[in-house]
Amino acid sequence: MNKKLLTMALLVALGGGMTSKSVLADVGSSIIEGTVNLGEQLAQSVKLQIINVDNGYSTTVKVRENGTYSLSGLVPGNYRLVMRVDDKEQSSEVVAVRLGQVAVLDIDVQKSTAEVDDENTLVIIGHRIKQTSGAEIGTSLTPELMARLPQGNRNFLAFADLAPGVTSLTDKDGNVSVRGGAQSASAINVFIDGVSQKDFVLKGGITGQDSSRGNPFPQSAIAEYKIISSNFKAEFDQIGSASIVAVTKRGGNDFEGGLFYDYTDSGLRDRTPNEKNPGATKADTEQQQFGLWSSGPIIKDKLHYFMSYERKENNDLRELSPGGPESLRDNLPQNVQAAISGNSGAFTSAFEQDLFFGKLDMNINENHFIEFSWKERSETERAGIGGINAREHGVNGKTDETRLKLTHEYRNDNLFNQLSFTHENASRNPTPIANTPGEIYSFARTTNDQSSIINLGGAPDFQNKGQKGFGVQNDFTWEGIDWAGEHKLKMGFKYKQLDLKGVEINPLNPQVFYSFNVTNFDFDTDTTTILDPIPFRMEFTQPINANTPPVTSENVRIGLYFQDEWVVTDRLTLDLGVRWDYEDTPLYTDYVTPDDVTSALRNNANINNPNSGYNVEDYISNGKNRNNFKGAWQPRVGFNYVLTNDQAHSLYGGYGRTYDRVQFDNLQLEATRQSFSRFNVNFSGPHSFDCNAPCIAFDPAFLQPGATANLPFQGSREVFAMNNNIDTPYSDQFSLGIRSDWGTWSTDLGYNRVESKDGFVFLLGNRREGGLFYPEGFSFSDAPFGESISSEFSTLILGTNGGETTTDSVYLKLEKPQRNSRWSTNIIYTYSDAKENVRFGGPFDALDPMPGAFGSFAAGGVSEHVLVSTFTYDLPFGIDFSSKVNLRSGEPFYGQQCDSFGPNVCRPIQGNPDKKNFIFNDVFAFRQVDISLAKNFNINDNYGGVYVRLDVLNVFNYKNFAPGGDRFIGPDGNSNFGKADGNIIGMPRTIKLSTGYNF
Repeated sequence: MNKKLLTMALLVALGGGMTSKSVLADVGSSIIEGTVNLGEQLAQSVKLQIINVDNGYSTTVKVRENGTYSLSGLVPGNYRLVMRVDDKEQSSEVVAVRLGQVAVLDIDVQKSTAEVDDENTLVIIGHRIKQTSGAEIGTSLTPELMARLPQGNRNFLAFADLAPGVTSLTDKDGNVSVRGGAQSASAINVFIDGVSQKDFVLKGGITGQDSSRGNPFPQSAIAEYKIISSNFKAEFDQIGSASIVAVTKRGGNDFEGGLFYDYTDSGLRDRTPNEKNPGATKADTEQQQFGLWSSGPIIKDKLHYFMSYERKENNDLRELSPGGPESLRDNLPQNVQAAISGNSGAFTSAFEQDLFFGKLDMNINENHFIEFSWKERSETERAGIGGINAREHGVNGKTDETRLKLTHEYRNDNLFNQLSFTHENASRNPTPIANTPGEIYSFARTTNDQSSIINLGGAPDFQNKGQKGFGVQNDFTWEGIDWAGEHKLKMGFKYKQLDLKGVEINPLNPQVFYSFNVTNFDFDTDTTTILDPIPFRMEFTQPINANTPPVTSENVRIGLYFQDEWVVTDRLTLDLGVRWDYEDTPLYTDYVTPDDVTSALRNNANINNPNSGYNVEDYISNGKNRNNFKGAWQPRVGFNYVLTNDQAHSLYGGYGRTYDRVQFDNLQLEATRQSFSRFNVNFSGPHSFDCNAPCIAFDPAFLQPGATANLPFQGSREVFAMNNNIDTPYSDQFSLGIRSDWGTWSTDLGYNRVESKDGFVFLLGNRREGGLFYPEGFSFSDAPFGESISSEFSTLILGTNGGETTTDSVYLKLEKPQRNSRWSTNIIYTYSDAKENVRFGGPFDALDPMPGAFGSFAAGGVSEHVLVSTFTYDLPFGIDFSSKVNLRSGEPFYGQQCDSFGPNVCRPIQGNPDKKNFIFNDVFAFRQVDISLAKNFNINDNYGGVYVRLDVLNVFNYKNFAPGGDRFIGPDGNSNFGKADGNIIGMPRTIKLSTGYNF
C-alpha cells in the first residue's frame, strides 16, 4: 500500500490550524466530521462507516447532499473510515481522536482511486484537529502526558492547574481541592463519562472531596480529561467556576492489564522546618499505593469489560505547632507544658482508601449501544490533628461512595440520542477520637484578642451527612440542518431525586475555653506576665426533643437546555444556547419557625428597630411563605472567527451565565439547631472578659458525663434563621482571546472576567440598643455577640444572599506537542486581580452587619501571578524524563488590629505579600519543581513489559511557608505580624519509587 500521500496529508494537518467547523464536542465525547468529494456520484446514495479499531464497534453515517458528514458522541479513541463506492470498499489510515476534539477529515474519492497504487485505500486529503475551540477556555490532558508527569498521590485532579485561572491545592493535611478564580472549591463540577459528580451537601465541589486525602476516582481508569476554566456550553450544569470533564477507559478486542506499586517513607524525604528545630524528631511517615487494572473482550467486537482497583495506605506527617509567641509558651503552667511536650514535634496520621471501578459495554448493532459502570469508594482516616490540635483532639473520618450508571445510545443518519440512568450513595461521617471534654487554651492579650495556643481533649465534631438517590438524563442531537448555514441542534433534560442527610452535633464533646491573662506584654520583645489559666466559657449541645429524627430532605432537581452550533460561514461559528435549572428543597420551603423562636425575634426591640438593616419577618417561616428559586435562566453565547486564509489564527469569545446551588450543609443548620442546639455558658472569675448572662462559677463537676444537662440553658441557645427568599448563586463569565498555530507551536492569549453574585452567607443578626451593629461613633468594633436576643436565646445567625467575587484574568498559553520529536512543553501564565466582599471566602461573616459593608478585599487564597509549565524529553536508552513547575506569588491574608482606633476598638485588616519581586523573592510565594524518570523493559510483544520509575517532588526543597503565623497588631504595633511560623504548605523534598507491569 502506498501511504506517502496519506502520511503527508496527516503531517501537514497536525501542524495546521482550525476551521470554523471545529465546534466544541459534547460533554465527555468527540466528533468526526468533514466533506466528501464524490465527483459525479450522488451524495445521498453514499454512506460512510466509522470503525473504532480498539474494540471493533462501528457505526454508519449518511453523507449529505452537499457532501458533508458528521458523527457526534464518539468515545475518544482510534478510528478508521470505510466507504463503499461502485462496489469497492476503501479504508483510510487510523486517526486518533482525543477527548473534546473535533476531527475534521476531508475525503476526495477521485484522488483516492487515481493517486494511490492500492485502489482499496481511502485517502484523507485534509485533517484538522483542535482540542479546545469555540469560546471555551481550558486545557486537555492526553493519556501520554498523564502517564509521564510527576505526581505524588495518583489524584488526577492535581493536574487541574494546567488550565488558566485554575488552582489545584494540596493542603498541609494532604487534602486535594480545585478552585477557579476567587470562588471556593465548592463551585467546581466534575463530569465523568458525561455524568456530574456534584456534592450537593458538603463543600469540595464533588462527592468525597470535603476534607479528604482520598482520590475521587482510580487514576488507572481515567482515559483522558480536560479542564475548562470558563465559558461553558448549555449542557454543563451546577457550576460556578471551573469544570473537569473526564472519560474512563473501555475494554477492547485485546486482553490488556497492569499492576503498579508506589512507595515513599520518611527516609526518602527531607525534614520539615519544624523537624529541624533543636530537640525535634523526624516523624516515621510512609505512603503506599498499589493496584491493578484489566480489560478485554467477552465477545469480540460485541461485548467488552474494563476494571480497576487501587488502594492507598498512608501514615502522613502532622506537626503540632502551638500558637502565640515562643516566650509566652515557655512560661505556661506545668500541666499545659506537659501536654504540649507530650504531643510535641512531628507525628503521623493514618489514612486508608479502596477504590474500584468496573465497566461493561456492548455494541448491539450499528444503531444501538449500551454501557454499564460501577464505582465504589471507601476510606478511613484520622483527621483534624496537627497545628494547634493535639493528637487526641481530632476525628476518625469515614467516607463511602457508590455510583452506578446505565447508558443507552441510539444513532440513525443525522440523529444521536443518549439516555442515562444513574444511582449514587455518598456519605461522610467524622466522629471524635476521644470522648472527653475538649480543652481550648488561648492567650488574652486584650479583651478583643484571643490568640489560640493549643487544643486538648476531645474534638467537637460529629457529622453524618450525605446524598442518596437516582437520576435520569437524556441528550438528543440533530445534525445537518441547512438553513442560512449549517446547524447542529442539541437539547436535553436531567431529572435527579436525592435524599439529602444532615446530621450534625457540634460540639458532641463539651468544649471548655481557658484563657491565660497576659499583662505587661510587649509585642517586639515578647516580655510578659502570665496568670494561671481561667475557664471563661463552655460550649455544649443538648437535644431539644429526644424524638427528633435526623434532618433529611427529599430534593428534586430538574434541568433543561437547548443549543445551536451554527456554522454561519466558512470563517464564523456561533454557539447559541440557553439552560434552565430548578431545585425543590422541602426542608427549606416547608420549614416552620418554632413558636418560641418566632416570639423571641418579634419581641426584640433592637432587632426590630429600623436601624437594624433587615426585616426580621423575612426570616420567620410559616411553612407557606417560602418558594424555591425559579429564575435560573442561563443564556450562553460563544463565537469563533477564523482570521486568516491558512486558518492558523482565530478570534474567539463569549458570555455565559451559570447557576450553582446553595449547599444543603448550610440550609440544614436551621433545622439541625432545633434538634441539637448549641449552648454557651460563661463563667465568672478574675479574668478580663465581660461575663454576659448566664454567668456562673465554674465547677470541675461540669466536665463529668451528663453534667451539661443540669447547666442553665437560659439565654445561651443559638438560633439559625434562613431568609424566606434565598436565590441560587450565579456567575457571569466574559472572555475574549486569540488562538494561533505557528507550525509546531500553538499559542492562546486572552482575557477572562468572572463575576459571581448572590453567594450564600451567614450574618450575625444580634443588634445593640437602637438597632446598631457597632457602637455609635465608631466605624469598627466588636460584633454584638453579647446582645442576647431574649432570655432564652443568645446568638442569632442569619442565612441569606450577598456574597460577591470578581476575578479579572489575563492568560497566555504556549504549547508544543511531542509529535515526531523528542520533547514537548506546555507553559501557562495567568495574572489575576480578584476581589471578594466576604472575608475568608465565607460563608460566615460575623464582623459585618451586611456583606460588603466595608467594601471589598483582595480575595484570600488567590495569587496575582501563577506560572505552571510541563516539559517532557525522550532521553537516550529509552528513559522518559518529565517535569512540572508550579510558581505562585504570595496570597493575601487577613488579620486583626486593635486599640489603634479608640478604646477596645478592633478592625479586620489585610496583609499582602511583598509584590516587588514577582515570585522568586516573595517569602510566601509557592514554588515547587517536580521531576520524573521512567524506564520500560519490554519482555516481548506477548508478555508486555516491566517499568521502574523515580519521582522527585519539590526537587529544590523550597520552603513554602504558610503566611501569617501571628495575625494580630496591638496598640504598639507588632513586628511579627504575618511572618512565617515554620508551618509549610505541601511537602519537603520527597522521593517516590514506583514499579509496575503492563501487558
